[in-house]
Amino acid sequence: MKRIPIFVVASLIAHSAIASEQRQAGAHVHGLNTMQLALEGSRLEIRYQMPIVQLNGSDQHEHEHEHEHEHEHSHDHNEKHDDNHASLDSQLDALETHTTLFNLPQQAQCTQTEFSTDVQTVASESGHDHDHDHDHDHDHEKDGDAGHRDVFAAYAFECADPAQLNRLEITAFSTYDDLEAVEVEAATARGATRQRITKDNTQVNL
Repeated sequence: MKRIPIFVVASLIAHSAIASEQRQAGAHVHGLNTMQLALEGSRLEIRYQMPIVQLNGSDQHEHEHEHEHEHEHSHDHNEKHDDNHASLDSQLDALETHTTLFNLPQQAQCTQTEFSTDVQTVASESGHDHDHDHDHDHDHEKDGDAGHRDVFAAYAFECADPAQLNRLEITAFSTYDDLEAVEVEAATARGATRQRITKDNTQVNL
């Protein structure tokens, strides 16, 4: 499947001050994910963000901060480091199956056409974000740059009957036990909306 750079759905809802504020304040909050959705004509684009620790729990959290505590680079450490990156790549690839995170109504007849993932360091001490494209090696972080990392998954769909795309279901709650809420921003022909979705009510109304 063709892979594309991470798109910015926010460009379609750039005039939403609330959305902009939430994206900045909500960066890397454990238990909180964000979704941005844009529907234009028959093309649907979705961008999903989650803390990297969510992929496999505390083990990944320990790996995320291992540079802060590891001062000896033994052969065993290097092997473990390589294994962790291989595991991360596998987990990112698994996100290509979008039903891991969300499900679209069958009536809309949407076909997934594009997918990409990205890992970014957010809220670092330097105040700068560090981008890591999934199509490249992740092993470029320096000891002083290891901050909190988020995963971004981007999807594009072509929908044969976009008029039927009036809702979607967040399935990530079933995938990740520690997920508490998903902040959803959507822009469609019906207008822009912002909703907070929880496991008690997993449906997004568009």
